[in-house]
Amino acid sequence: MKHLTQALTLLLVISNLTVGQGICSRFRPVPGRCDLTGTPKDQAKCLLRPVKKFANLDAPLTSLPTPLDSLIGQATNSTLTLAQVRTFLADKGIAEGDVGGSLSIALTRPKYFVIHDTSDFLGRSDFPANINEEGFSPNKLGARVTNKICHVYVNRAGRSATAVVFESLSPPPGTKFGSCHSSQRTAFIHIENVQPRIRDRSVSFDNDAIAPTPGFTDNQLERLALLYIVASVRSGKWLIPAYHAPIDLGYPNAHDDPQNFELNRWVEKLNALITAIGGGSPPGPGDHNHVTLQAPADLFDLPQPAELTNPMKLWATHYFVFGVQPVQDGFSLRNMSGTDLGPRLSRRDWCRGAIEGTIRVSNANGDGNVFNFAGRGQNVQVDCSSIIHNPSINLPAIGSSRYQEARGPFGDGVQSMILVPFRSIAVDKTRIPFGTVVFIPAARGRSIRLPNGQSVEHDGYFFAADTGGAIKLNHIDIFGGISDANPFPNFVHSTPTPTFDAFVINDPQIKATLKRLHTSGP
Repeated sequence: MKHLTQALTLLLVISNLTVGQGICSRFRPVPGRCDLTGTPKDQAKCLLRPVKKFANLDAPLTSLPTPLDSLIGQATNSTLTLAQVRTFLADKGIAEGDVGGSLSIALTRPKYFVIHDTSDFLGRSDFPANINEEGFSPNKLGARVTNKICHVYVNRAGRSATAVVFESLSPPPGTKFGSCHSSQRTAFIHIENVQPRIRDRSVSFDNDAIAPTPGFTDNQLERLALLYIVASVRSGKWLIPAYHAPIDLGYPNAHDDPQNFELNRWVEKLNALITAIGGGSPPGPGDHNHVTLQAPADLFDLPQPAELTNPMKLWATHYFVFGVQPVQDGFSLRNMSGTDLGPRLSRRDWCRGAIEGTIRVSNANGDGNVFNFAGRGQNVQVDCSSIIHNPSINLPAIGSSRYQEARGPFGDGVQSMILVPFRSIAVDKTRIPFGTVVFIPAARGRSIRLPNGQSVEHDGYFFAADTGGAIKLNHIDIFGGISDANPFPNFVHSTPTPTFDAFVINDPQIKATLKRLHTSGP
């Protein structure tokens, strides 16, 4: 982002529309501007030309570094699957919400992956020693995401936070080109990378031309590579990476970012991540409590109910398999007898996993073992007061949670049933008996992404296979598998209002189909 003087900022806020129109009308098709109709690789060579101080650009690249030269524009499924990416995120404890949104939602519009820097002007003559630490003010992402000028922010410690989900139909303009071509905004995904700037005092005019060297940390480049993978795999094709400055070539007050971006280092991170994500072996035969990601038999193609009567008014939350990595000195998962089940977790992961009730712990091979809530111990094992601040949650109950190894690949429900992503719901059995089929019209036709990467439209049917201490009366909890994102944002609001209509279905064939899924699994 280009640093603006105070006077220019005041001028801009007078009328964004007028200024925007002025910028657009002053565009000139200068020599060297990239042809956005060329082949994906040719576009990338032009859009990844190095950006120098004061928005000066080097010549387009003559070749792309490996593996970009063989990936860009090609289908992603020959290299990585969505299931592999989802498993990697779960193993690393990275929330889908922090890398652009739910992997269950396919992307159909993005074409470009645009790399920006934030150009945080420090107003001093040197860079402080802590610019790569979380305590450095520009690295605090909570304040960043309220400024929705991009899709995702990445700080110098390597963490990311989403400001606008990748699938948004109202994306940020991101560039002057985007401001002037609103109909094309959905083709661009914008990533802002935290980078402080100071003034170049070799010139007399105000500027923020000096960036650190290197411009971005290894952790930052690795998270940026992961975001590129996520955006590409969700799109089904490897997107065209681009720098901000070449896109806006020809517009007045050109931007100069990203500064000091080392493309080869970023590609090294990308290559290593592709290997790490795609290199794991699937669970072996008999490993029933590993998260297997084979294509399910359930295609969510049950027919529309012939008649709907006696609607129930429900409200919903959603839950998921909480993915963690073990630590050496942590808190164990114990069974009802108080015996350690093996893995030890950090206090944060232990407490957050206890809220979800199903925990997937990655092992040394990258596979995962699944543990299910089994009941409460007599004594509190873990004090979660420093982690959980919701006054409605019973902390002693959470801290005394006990577990058992799950039979199902995604965990177990009640009455020997296993959980099935996007089918299972937790209910209050006094309102909705276990084994009941519930049809929710608002879910029918909604696109979901299954754990194996397949996209389907939901048929609207759910199965009462679980319960929970917080599930009371007309509250249901929808199970989303290994995705922590809200699978049905159109009606799952996690608040008692508004409610939605739901219907009990007594069709014997549909009941038998869903019961079979919850006893034998996908």
